[in-house]
Amino acid sequence: LIPPGLTELVQHGVPVDRFPLYAHQEEALLAAFSEQPNLLVATGTGSGKTEAFLLPILADLLREAYNWQPVSGVEAIGKFSEASQEWLHCRRHENRPAAIRAIILYPLNALVNDQLQRLRRILVRGESPQWQRQKLRGNLLRFGMYTSQSKPTGSPNNPSKRQEWLR
Repeated sequence: LIPPGLTELVQHGVPVDRFPLYAHQEEALLAAFSEQPNLLVATGTGSGKTEAFLLPILADLLREAYNWQPVSGVEAIGKFSEASQEWLHCRRHENRPAAIRAIILYPLNALVNDQLQRLRRILVRGESPQWQRQKLRGNLLRFGMYTSQSKPTGSPNNPSKRQEWLR
């Protein structure tokens, strides 16, 4: 049920290779791939609730990612093209279907910032990007963070996008 490579991916940020999952984390992971994937985790602070939902999300992403088309071209920084008057995103070399695959909601910015660090450890730091490129045909698992502190979308310097930015 669980796609291969989950432990390898997660161990970049969570020491799953040194510490076994708690029973509720393992049950949550298995339940996510069962015939009834609905899940409610209620446990104390510091007991590993994050892994109870993050592991199933990452497992589902991995399962899909193994079927993504290989990248074509070289990754380039996102930028605004004056010539075409459009945003050229950093994923333009990828051939996978664009989509939001998971949304995690937190009631406080402090929780978002804490969990952002965990996602960065797992998906961005150290050897994780290299592992992903090797196992996922050049593709990377990506994530974003949006809080009340996030800057608005659009461009204040582009008159055609100014109204969009000011909203």
